[in-house]
Amino acid sequence: MVNFSISPAPLPGKLQRVRRGAPCPICNHTDWCSTAENGDFAICMRLSDGSLRLARNGGFIHLLAPATPRPRVFTPPEQVAPSVAPIARRHTVYTALLEALSLSGRHSDDLLRRGLHDTFIAHNLFASVPGEGWAKIICSGLASRFDLSGVPGFFRDADRWRLNVGGWCAGFFVPVRDLAGR
Repeated sequence: MVNFSISPAPLPGKLQRVRRGAPCPICNHTDWCSTAENGDFAICMRLSDGSLRLARNGGFIHLLAPATPRPRVFTPPEQVAPSVAPIARRHTVYTALLEALSLSGRHSDDLLRRGLHDTFIAHNLFASVPGEGWAKIICSGLASRFDLSGVPGFFRDADRWRLNVGGWCAGFFVPVRDLAGR
């Protein structure tokens, strides 16, 4: 039997139930199973052998025909993405960012519980992710001192630089450094 994921992605296309005139192509039964309208796959509720993965409804997804290649449409970007800033500038900006932030007591306790020591946490500048308001203030200060263009995590919004912290506000930064400590 194939190893199945817990939460599979949805399948494209509409399903139709099997019936007397069109039985399941896998188990040949006329009930409980379904096939894709385009004939690309079937969901058999009985047989798992040869299936691709588990469906959300508990059935087993079987490919029936090679996937029809879909034409790829190239859409040129409206503007060229900026190149990544040199490592020295990224290191300087990220260090200044982490120094401007603090580590909450809850995050500190979590790191200590994971076996890290206070000196290691302080030396490596672990820091809690700021909320949107603090991120704007800190980013404004960084932008007045450094060129943020090409530094991943920073983006331009109209005439101001912003730090991309959307959705991260509950966590903390874990700096990952290269062999030179940057």
